[in-house]
Amino acid sequence: MTKRYGDSFAVFTLYESRWNSIQACFASLLRIRGALEDIAFSYRGSPDLTDKIQILGDVEFWTKFETAEKIVRPLCTASFRLHRDENTVTDV
Repeated sequence: MTKRYGDSFAVFTLYESRWNSIQACFASLLRIRGALEDIAFSYRGSPDLTDKIQILGDVEFWTKFETAEKIVRPLCTASFRLHRDENTVTDV
């Protein structure tokens, strides 16, 4: 990632019940998609490249991943609305 963007990023731990954490993680990975594809491309002939890394170069994987992020996004929005202090009965 440093090679492509000039900076490094960290992946954070998710919690099972936090839709907003899942969506944020998905969105973060989509933002660095190009760097992840570069990793898969750079090591495509290497015996060290596992199937788990190889999937990062698969267009179908990224298409499905984008779809998953779009599906989770409204749940994230609803979660934020439900956790606001100024919620009304209408919001809930």
